[in-house]
Amino acid sequence: MEASGLLDGWLAADGVLLDPLTRDTLLTATGTATATGTPSAPGTGPVGRGASLADVLRPAAVPPGSREAPSVSAETVAALLASIAVVPSGMPAPAAGGRPHSWVSADGRWGLGVSSGAHRKVSSEYVGAGVRAETRRRILAELAERIDRLTAELDAATSAVEALTRRRDDLRALRRALPRGTSLDRAWTALDHADVAVESARRELGEARARARDAVAEAAALRRRVDATARAADLPTDPDRLDEAITGFREFGGEIDQLRQGLAEIPSLTENHPALVTTFEDRLADAQAAAETALVARERHAEAARELAQQEAAIGATEQQLMDAEADATRRHTEARTAIPTAERAAAEARDALVRAQERRDQALADRAGQEQVVIASGQALRTALLLGGLTDAAGLEIPHALTEDDLAPDDVRARLRRLEELAREVAGGLAAARLDVSDSLILRRAQELGAALPGGLDAAVGERDGIKMVEVLDDTGSHAVAIFASRIATELAEARTRLSDREQDVFRRFLLGELGDSLTRQLTAARQLVADMNDVLAEVRSSHGIGVRLVWEVRGDADADTRAAVELLAIPSGLRTPAAADRLREALQRLIEAERSDDPSAGYAAHLRKALDYRDWHTFDVRVTDAFGRERRLGPRTGLSQGEQRVVSYLVLFAAAAAHFTSLAQNEPRVPRMILLDDAFAKVDEPTHAKLLELLVDLDLDFVLTSERLWGNAPAVPSLHVYECLRDPLVRGVATLHYEWNGRRMRLVSP
Repeated sequence: MEASGLLDGWLAADGVLLDPLTRDTLLTATGTATATGTPSAPGTGPVGRGASLADVLRPAAVPPGSREAPSVSAETVAALLASIAVVPSGMPAPAAGGRPHSWVSADGRWGLGVSSGAHRKVSSEYVGAGVRAETRRRILAELAERIDRLTAELDAATSAVEALTRRRDDLRALRRALPRGTSLDRAWTALDHADVAVESARRELGEARARARDAVAEAAALRRRVDATARAADLPTDPDRLDEAITGFREFGGEIDQLRQGLAEIPSLTENHPALVTTFEDRLADAQAAAETALVARERHAEAARELAQQEAAIGATEQQLMDAEADATRRHTEARTAIPTAERAAAEARDALVRAQERRDQALADRAGQEQVVIASGQALRTALLLGGLTDAAGLEIPHALTEDDLAPDDVRARLRRLEELAREVAGGLAAARLDVSDSLILRRAQELGAALPGGLDAAVGERDGIKMVEVLDDTGSHAVAIFASRIATELAEARTRLSDREQDVFRRFLLGELGDSLTRQLTAARQLVADMNDVLAEVRSSHGIGVRLVWEVRGDADADTRAAVELLAIPSGLRTPAAADRLREALQRLIEAERSDDPSAGYAAHLRKALDYRDWHTFDVRVTDAFGRERRLGPRTGLSQGEQRVVSYLVLFAAAAAHFTSLAQNEPRVPRMILLDDAFAKVDEPTHAKLLELLVDLDLDFVLTSERLWGNAPAVPSLHVYECLRDPLVRGVATLHYEWNGRRMRLVSP
């Protein structure tokens, strides 16, 4: 009756039952109505045969003269009840269009014209005197409980009001009992003066701190400027060494003064030089004239000696011999006179050839001298370029041994050329292969990139000196060649790394080999124990084909000696580790950290520690598969297992790892959940193995959530399981879900 609307309907005095919300006609005492409230033909009246609501319900009697007398008579209510049939539970409902038009059943079904439905309730609430009395009692109990609760709240509010009232009265009494405020006013005045003094002192302190900060900043800037100037001038920054340098400079200045005095004496010494040169030239001319006179006298003496020899030979000779000698002399004289023109022509030609040869020789000597000067000038330009700041550093050159020629005489051109050749060989041997892609635009672009990458306060500029492009870095101390600046930065970085290395030593001694080292030792021990627990679980598990699995956790095959040494030494607790072993461990870990820092210098020190000391990267897992005959193989592409067997092996490893992991967690948290989730579980695994895997999950005390297209999970080894089957009609939107429950023996539908 509640579901059909009869129970809450409004009954008029003429026997018409109206909907409480829409005021549509639901039923009349003499007929029925449709679901839309359109009345049917009258005359249907009470139910002809069978029970009606009038047989099971009776209108409540109201005493005559009562103020609650209803406007609808009991006869009208009885007539309405008589028009509604009662259908026994389990019996079919009346046929549509037949009689009765309205009916109800004890099992919750109902019919009202063309409308019908069903409804269930645990107990009655509104029909019957006893039910109404119980409902009234329950409502009264709820009202009494609410009254008690509100009374308690009222008492609490009253108590709070009383407490606040007492506090208000106390405050009023305190206000009336306050002492006179003269002393307090004087104290407040003194406090104000003190606050002003404190504020003034605080302001002066702030100004002093600001001046101190400015002074510190200025001192730091001056310090940096002094350091930069000292580095640029190749001077020390230490005061003692600087005093030594100043003393050396003073001694050097004294030597310079002595040299200046010597240079001042040179003009007086060279005043007689022209006269001495003239005297030397005169004496040289006299000597040359005397030499020529001596040569003429020598020739005359030789001629006289020859004539004397001829005369001595003629003494004692015969007339014929003298005539033959005269004829021979005449013949030779004639031949000589005949040969004189030819000899004179040959001599003239020889003189001409000599003149031309001398001219060519002079030209060749002049050309050679010019080329020597060009080569020497080029060598001087090369030396000047090599002496430019930062050029040798940028080119990766050592200072050549043949760079200077101070030990050579200026007019010894041959020696200077040989020294220049040595210099060229040294420079050519130290230079890398020439690049063809270097151009002015590339140098300018690289300088712009450098300027963009430099931090604030620094800038890059491109200049040219003696035909050489120079990239310089500008700071508050001036300009520096980029190679010198980079060398200075590298030196500072090396010093910082040295300081950091010292810090590392302290960290290793105090922390890394202590607390962190013990943590690594515990982690490695726990990991080995976890692998052992997994192997203990896997030792008792075999697939339906007799396949077993064993896990191997070992140091990587490509691990270096430092990693292997660290693993070996970390296996020893710090309390049992000897000092020599601790030093070996510290050195090995330090080299690992240094290798990580070299690979990624931009990362932070914490990142280097985290990556270098991650023992998981030191090891690798191998899965060894054991067949039914006890043969063990390493799991890989060539193991020879089917896809289903490979999946079984992976499930075995997964289940063992999960069980061992949850067991280790349970040592600290006994109530940690032991649950795994598998999507598309046991795909490509044969049916007999499904039950085996589910049994393994139960044996390992693992709860699980599985999704599958064909796996129901109703294996005998599974003691309890909730199964939700999702159904979908392509023509209907939405998904229907059926809930089943498996108790280890049978599957039961919980809800449709």
